[in-house]
Amino acid sequence: MELYEKYKSLFNGYHVNTPLRLAYFMSTREAENGTGKPKRESCYYTSIDRLRKTFKSPFAGKNDFFVGQYLKNSEKYANYVYANRGGNGDEASGDGFKYRGGGDFQTTFKNGYLKLSKDTRIPFDVNPDLILEEANSLISAFWHKIEINPTI
Repeated sequence: MELYEKYKSLFNGYHVNTPLRLAYFMSTREAENGTGKPKRESCYYTSIDRLRKTFKSPFAGKNDFFVGQYLKNSEKYANYVYANRGGNGDEASGDGFKYRGGGDFQTTFKNGYLKLSKDTRIPFDVNPDLILEEANSLISAFWHKIEINPTI
């Protein structure tokens, strides 16, 4: 509950201040994030099998040589699997890596960062790494809570 004490005004402002709401929020944060620290999706894979299991569709029907070129290359991988999705541009645009998952609840895609920016007035769309700041990561998580399940 150290996080709650540190950011009590944020928790209260987003009405995450009852035992049930705190338990829901903190357990969802733990499930999504796991580390307790703000982070960005790494997109770093060392195994073709693991990569195929994580993202089935982009690699369906592709041979191991093709899939292998995305191993140990986070930027290339993210730009490929997230290309032309959720408002992202094509692979060459770099949007996939720029707008990969970030924050406690892993905001993803250009459209996700744009909506988060519009609703919170924090320019995540211009600088997605702002989501790595602890308070901003929490704000993004509260935003997700409101967007996905406003009754909890």
